[in-house]
Order: sequence, then C-alpha cells, then structure tokens
Amino acid sequence: MKQNSRRADKRYPCKSPMTFLPFDDFGQPPCKDVVRSKIIDVSDSGMRIRLRGRTLEEGMVLLVNVPLSSEPVTVPSLAQVKWIRKEKPGTYEAGLKYVLR
Repeated sequence: MKQNSRRADKRYPCKSPMTFLPFDDFGQPPCKDVVRSKIIDVSDSGMRIRLRGRTLEEGMVLLVNVPLSSEPVTVPSLAQVKWIRKEKPGTYEAGLKYVLR
C-alpha cells in the first residue's frame, strides 16, 4: 500500500469485523444501536473501516470495540471520524482517528 505523505503512522492491513456505538451528542451516552463494520487497515493513530447501510459524519465520535486477536476479546476506545468516502451504493469507507491513545 502506498504511504501518503500526510500520514505520520504506517498502516497495516487488517481484515477484522468490528462494532461501534456512535455518539449523537458527545455530552450524552452513545446510541444503543450497535453498528457492525469491517476494519480495512490500522495504524498507531487510527483505522480505516468499511460499513454498509449507515453513513457517518465527519467529526462524529464513536465508541469503537477494537478486536485484540482471534480471541473474542475487544478493547473499547474512542475514535473520531476524519473522512468518509462512498464506495458503492450503501457502502462507505471512513477514516477514524483515536481520540485517546
């Protein structure tokens, strides 16, 4: 994968399912509707995901459940949507940046 000069951290391919809960208002608890997505690649500062049937907005904060390995264990973390790109009808990719790392 070609490294973009704007990126400070190297990306690593990752084909793993992931779930998240979006915050509609960061001052309130996250939505209760779990959203399923797939991680495309990860770095020390964030990740790129693919999701279907749901759009996100730039700046939106998500409570992501990041899988650790092949074990059924996840680590909750906060991430902010930095960009969104429509891939095909109903399918989107989004770049997430970890809020705390």
